[in-house]
Amino acid sequence: MTTDLAMDWRWVGAALTIPALVGMLVAYPAWRWGNNPTIGAILGALPIFIATVALIGREFIEIQRFYRQCHALLVNTSSAAIFRRTISPDSQSTVSSEWFKYSCFSI
Repeated sequence: MTTDLAMDWRWVGAALTIPALVGMLVAYPAWRWGNNPTIGAILGALPIFIATVALIGREFIEIQRFYRQCHALLVNTSSAAIFRRTISPDSQSTVSSEWFKYSCFSI
């Protein structure tokens, strides 16, 4: 299991081509033999809409999986020392910034 949210170009290519092709295959008979092109356009848009909702759901699940892995990493590697307050030499209370190295969003 990776903790990488990088864009997968295979999914982008599939999202651009497959719904459009399926939509055209569904709409073609209505355009060719029907007398109302609006019905063909609606039938062609339906698979594209369904694929869009499905791919948004897929991305939502991937992002949720990433956040769960990130949270598990933070819980497993954190200790009380990371989050304690320390007194700096100039007598000002500061929060330890060591937690950032365990953050999933650190660069």
